[in-house]
Amino acid sequence: MSSSINDNEKNDDFKKPNSCVTDSAKNLNNAMHGLDNSILKTGNNNESLISRLKTEIEGILEKKFGLNFIAVMNFHMKIKLDVEEPYEVLWCEPHAFYEKLKELFGEEGTSLILIVIGEEFVKSGLIERQREIIDLMRVRDYEAKCKLQSVWQKLTAKS
Repeated sequence: MSSSINDNEKNDDFKKPNSCVTDSAKNLNNAMHGLDNSILKTGNNNESLISRLKTEIEGILEKKFGLNFIAVMNFHMKIKLDVEEPYEVLWCEPHAFYEKLKELFGEEGTSLILIVIGEEFVKSGLIERQREIIDLMRVRDYEAKCKLQSVWQKLTAKS
């Protein structure tokens, strides 16, 4: 038997809105699998953090792709992730968000979206290289996830 996580277990992380914030048992289980979501438990209003992340990311994407793009992307990401708020998944499980984005837009389309975001993050001093977001989101790795969550935290702190 393989030690990898099967598809049902992967999708389980996305069944309930705010699951990474409210379900202590799941947080403990996730932490044991390298999926620590403690950044959202810092005493800040969790919904506010997610809302600010969403506002910042959508503001960047709107400049380049327009409001219709955002509406379509959000609609399909909600379905693909089976959640009310895809940006919570972006915060809690960036690799899973990346994989679903890739299913929706393909490798090149996803890279383009993340490069556009990366450009703005470089201008804001949040990251050093525009492709850093792509490189971190591509891997399901605890260290990469923590680095991304640190970027998300800095991004939401400035708004």
